[in-house]
Amino acid sequence: MAAQLTEIREGKEKLKTAQVLKICYRFKYNHHVNPTSFCLIHERFIQTEAVLQPHIYPVYISEDVARFIELDQQMRSEILNTRKHPILSHALTANAVKVIDVPRKDLDRIVSQLPDDRRRVVWMFHTTRCGSTVWSQIFNSLPDWTVFSEPDTHFYRMIYLESDFDYEKLTQTKQYEDMVVSSIQLYLNLAPKDNNIFWKATITDYHMIPIIQKRFPHHKILFSYRDVLPSGKSYFKAFANLDLMRFVVYYVLNPWLPRGSDEDRIHACWMAFTNGFSKTRCLTAIRSALPDPGVMEWFVLFWASTITMVQEQQRSGLKIKSIKYEDMQTEPAKVINEVFKYVDIPTNFVELGLEATEKDSQAGLHFDQQHRKKNPAWVRTSESVRKCNAVLSAFDLPDLDSSFTFD
Repeated sequence: MAAQLTEIREGKEKLKTAQVLKICYRFKYNHHVNPTSFCLIHERFIQTEAVLQPHIYPVYISEDVARFIELDQQMRSEILNTRKHPILSHALTANAVKVIDVPRKDLDRIVSQLPDDRRRVVWMFHTTRCGSTVWSQIFNSLPDWTVFSEPDTHFYRMIYLESDFDYEKLTQTKQYEDMVVSSIQLYLNLAPKDNNIFWKATITDYHMIPIIQKRFPHHKILFSYRDVLPSGKSYFKAFANLDLMRFVVYYVLNPWLPRGSDEDRIHACWMAFTNGFSKTRCLTAIRSALPDPGVMEWFVLFWASTITMVQEQQRSGLKIKSIKYEDMQTEPAKVINEVFKYVDIPTNFVELGLEATEKDSQAGLHFDQQHRKKNPAWVRTSESVRKCNAVLSAFDLPDLDSSFTFD
């Protein structure tokens, strides 16, 4: 290793700067490929261009390094089968055989050499627990479509959350825009050249929408949502025992965040989690949920900020087609037909889409299924309803028991 590093420093091996790392240990409960997913040791250096092979997937990009994972032979043909792997980031973590780190300067060089990709790309953003994975299955059923269902798309956010780091400012920079664009280009490169692409984003990727429409204006954007109460109940049933929101806030984000009052810390955590959206409204809503916000209050805060963010993006002129879960339940053929027309898919494929909705869209996600079977339902209390309604009021949205529809 020392000899290889010396050769690189002396310029004798300029292209061999990608470091292959052997996985010594895989942490059981970490479902995303980030700096704490694995215990790793150096194996060898390889040429940077090797990461463009179809069995090597990008998983995060920072200002210094890009991380990729390599799949074994068996998984290469089935990793994008959303019936088996509805959440790609989970599947990549579970099935990685190698980790490859590439310096950003070398990544930028190889990305700049990728051809301009003018294929049809459809994005799905969502509020979670709203039928968004069904759309992954619908597009997965269509011929000549590749589906990326919730990869870890652009970079690992939490490495940035140091005490003096302004995350909101970062998302407005050219550096950040280039990181997002690079990750998109790398994923597009993975799809067969004759295929169109459907990309289901994660729940914290909304800041990508303006970048997508600026740099990839031919891409189409969908947004799936559901009324807040049934969506929150579903979230609670799936994750209540895990207390996922509190885990993210108190145990994952806190070590990097400024010290201060509990309110300041919760606010800082939430600002990081929602990508710097609407500070005044978020702070007002958080104060409404204190003290001790529970899972449902955290979910309502997330739902309200997400809905408002999409509203503001639409009003600013961004083209986003919204899809309501309740409409999909009552008139699936009509909704699928409307979406297919919006993204220029022949309507004779609607029957294929309908067939895809008849199966459990997340049947392959055993982690989710296991907890839904044993988790208790949300217990409605007057105090919880009061807090949730106060949060919704801070965003000028209808109360917990009302229905919401985009204009």
